[in-house]
Amino acid sequence: MTDNKNKVITWLELMKHTTKHDCWILVDDKVFDVTTYLAEHPGGDDILLKCSGRDSTQQFRDVNHTDYAVSLRDQRLIGVIEQGEQPQEYKEWLQKTAKQNNKYTWAQVKQHNKQGDSWVVIDGKVYDLSAYIEKHPGGPSPILARAGKDATRAFEEAKHPKSAYVEREDLQIGVVYGPQEPETSNKEGGFSVVHIILALLLAAIGYYFFVQNK
Repeated sequence: MTDNKNKVITWLELMKHTTKHDCWILVDDKVFDVTTYLAEHPGGDDILLKCSGRDSTQQFRDVNHTDYAVSLRDQRLIGVIEQGEQPQEYKEWLQKTAKQNNKYTWAQVKQHNKQGDSWVVIDGKVYDLSAYIEKHPGGPSPILARAGKDATRAFEEAKHPKSAYVEREDLQIGVVYGPQEPETSNKEGGFSVVHIILALLLAAIGYYFFVQNK
């Protein structure tokens, strides 16, 4: 019986596992499936997701991990990386995904909130859906409703297939950082407050006349 921990994994296979639901990392030529550990990682899942699909040996060494942390990693060993030079397709993928480490503030994201210029944030990652919006199976409305905002909950509740998680990675342009600004009340919200005040005022007037005529 073949030991799965000695299974040879290709670079092209490694680069396919880069999502929150399917995350592989490479350390010291060994491949680890850390998908089930993302939520438990003390440094947050973003760190592991940024390392997914690529050689993270140096990043792992830069952190003074405890023996316990190393043991948790080793429990998730699924194979070893293939020997030899990385294929051209993998190198091109690395170049393309390098932009995914660009950092944007929430203020910057909020500026891209309309048709033809639609950014959303999902799990801390920024996606430019401007060109994709017309191709969206659910139509443009769901995207426009969340453009310039955090769409994590909406994306999860939509129960997208696994392929959607892979497809969206090609649309990632960076990550968001800094505190999220509270959403200001829109016009509808403003009118709602006015309506409440008017209702209370009318109630007070009605009560006054009721007492006077009693």
